[in-house]
Amino acid sequence: MSKVAVLIPARLGSTRLPNKPLAEIKGKTMIVRVCEKAVEAGYNDIIVACCEEEVKNEVEGKGYRAIMTDPDLPSGTDRIYAALNKLPIMPDIIVNLQGDLPNIDSKIIADAVKVLDEKPDADIATAVVEIKDEELVNDPNVVKAVVNFDNHNTAQAYYFSRSTVPYGAPKLYEHIGIYVYRKEALEQFVKLPQSYFEKYEKLEQLRAIENGLKIYACEIPNNLKPISVDTKEDLDRVEGLVAS
Repeated sequence: MSKVAVLIPARLGSTRLPNKPLAEIKGKTMIVRVCEKAVEAGYNDIIVACCEEEVKNEVEGKGYRAIMTDPDLPSGTDRIYAALNKLPIMPDIIVNLQGDLPNIDSKIIADAVKVLDEKPDADIATAVVEIKDEELVNDPNVVKAVVNFDNHNTAQAYYFSRSTVPYGAPKLYEHIGIYVYRKEALEQFVKLPQSYFEKYEKLEQLRAIENGLKIYACEIPNNLKPISVDTKEDLDRVEGLVAS
């Protein structure tokens, strides 16, 4: 049976919402709520990859594990890989769970992991949701995934873009911020240079696609779409949805 670890990258240096991981949501910090979601999904090997003592102390004080990483690392993926390299044995499957998704449904995490079991040729798994709100279609902050599910719940993702793609398609999909890597794929990915399309779209998952790594996505129901907390307004919305 494959060993699965959930890695949560976290850093305090957000420009739009300072100290974001430590923002309180009804008495619990955001980073702790994300850890709890990983537990709800059925995983107990949970590590926060952080670069500030305040985050480390908060995480460890709540009974979770934290590993300090270099604050100058360029991305969350680099941060989780640096944390993994401090472990005696690297897990077979690595979940890169974004630290700003405090209301992500645990089913999304479990379903994304399941993709690698269902698709032996998949190197990386992720999740998408159909775009129902017309205002999001042309929003460059909403990343679109080019996926043809063709009556299946899981399918290969061929491209990701901030533009409205594919043109004229009856359904458009928004990418959710979770990645599940096979160990070999993550090791390959972090050693690759920035790719052509990645540079212009500013989407690191394109580096994987451009270098032949296969990304598969599962479609999640629209009512399970999590809120990515980037602003105070996002934080207020999440607080209004969280029961306790």
